[in-house]
Parts: sequence; C-alpha cells; structure tokens
Amino acid sequence: MKTLIFLLLSIISLAVLGQNGSEWIERFEKQMKISDQEVALTMQLVSKNGIKRERKLQWNTMENNEGLESSYIVFDAPADIAGTAFLSVESSNNSEDQWLYLPALKRSRRISSNEKSNSFMGSDFSYSDIGNENTDNSSYELLKTVNENGKELKVIEAIYKEQSKIKETGYAKRIIYIDASNSMMVKTDFFDTKDKLAKQLVCSDFKAIAGSNKVRAHRYEMKNLQKGTSTVLLFSNYHIDKGIDPDIFTIRNLEKN
Repeated sequence: MKTLIFLLLSIISLAVLGQNGSEWIERFEKQMKISDQEVALTMQLVSKNGIKRERKLQWNTMENNEGLESSYIVFDAPADIAGTAFLSVESSNNSEDQWLYLPALKRSRRISSNEKSNSFMGSDFSYSDIGNENTDNSSYELLKTVNENGKELKVIEAIYKEQSKIKETGYAKRIIYIDASNSMMVKTDFFDTKDKLAKQLVCSDFKAIAGSNKVRAHRYEMKNLQKGTSTVLLFSNYHIDKGIDPDIFTIRNLEKN
C-alpha cells in the first residue's frame, strides 16, 4: 500500500511540475513586459584564444497596442560597422520579419527564415536569439527545482510546437533556469537539432532600473560550447517606458542610417 501511495504521489508531482512550467514562463514574461525600452550596449566578441573585439550599439524596443513587439539595433562603433542597423517586427501570425541594413550597400535586406539560425554580426547570438520570442510558439515543462549559489532555480524545458520553428532557430529544445525569488531568467541551455548542447546564455549583474519597478540583467554572456567562443553584452543607460517614436521601427528609418 505504501508503495502504491508513493507511486501515485510521484505521478501527481510530475503532473504538477509539467503544468507549472508555463506559469513560471508567464511570470518571467510579466517581469519583462514594458511599453518601450532604450539601452546602450557594449558587445565583446571573445575568440577561442581569449582575444576580445569590442563594439558599441544602441537597442530600442517597443510593444504596440496589440501586444506585438518591435526591436531596432544600430551599431555606433567601430568605424567599419558604424551605421549598420537591424530591425525586427513581430506580426500577428506568431512570426516576425527581420531586416539588416548595411551602409556599404546603402540598402536593407530581409533576413529569410533559413538565415535566422545564422550568426548575428559575427557574434555567438543568432538572428533568432535577438529576435522577439513569442511564448505561444513553445510548450513548457517544469523539470525540477535546484539550488545554485544560494538561489532556488526553476528548471524548465522549452520545446517549439512546430517543426518549422525548430528548423528556423536550429534548436531542438532549450532548458531555462528561472530565479524563484524574482522570476527572472538567469541561464538558458540551447540544444541543437541533434539534441547536443550547443550554447549557453548566462544572465547576471541584476539591478533595479531607476524610475520603474523593473529589474534587468546588465550582463549577458552567450557561450558557444561547440566552437569555444563567447559574446558578452554589457547593458547601461537603461530607459524604460519613457516613450519612443514608433517611426523608429520602420524600414524607412532603418535605411536612413
């Protein structure tokens, strides 16, 4: 009888874990939800040998009245890529359109779905990594709770519902670690289509943003575990919900650089 009760409790516990996966993702999404955001970034490209190359950029995001998000990135330095810009616009059909503007060509080009798993500007982030994540595109299962560095972390498996998204992103699954104390993501493991661990994103240096009730990680590091390279993003001068001109998120503005 005790064995049967233990088995039933185990089954119930596993069911609850799976159901709560989406709940934790919703909590994280709520923490990240804003009307608009403007932030300065330093991007450090770190080679396998530890050699660093540095870039400066500005990143703006905005959510419209329909809850759809747009992103605009422009590089300020070094001189050889200054003016290069990227635009991502989420559409109502759970997809997004992306364009890259190259000053040397004086025109923008659309990023096809086949290119979204490619490196973004030579970094360890892909176009899909920096795009807009629609949580409805994935299913989430809470696998377990662990303690790391004194923090209680919820470990959640995310799998795209459509095979087309797996092909587009190049990820068979993602394992997301969320800090139970503030519902913020602290780490994500990315598995390739062969189900091998390919990359790991670590978020750290969490700080409250002045003038808002939001907390943000000020350091992201994407480690390419297969190549031995990494890309570090250092965030500064955060401005949240200050009001951004929606015309920034247009192809016309993109091609003005």
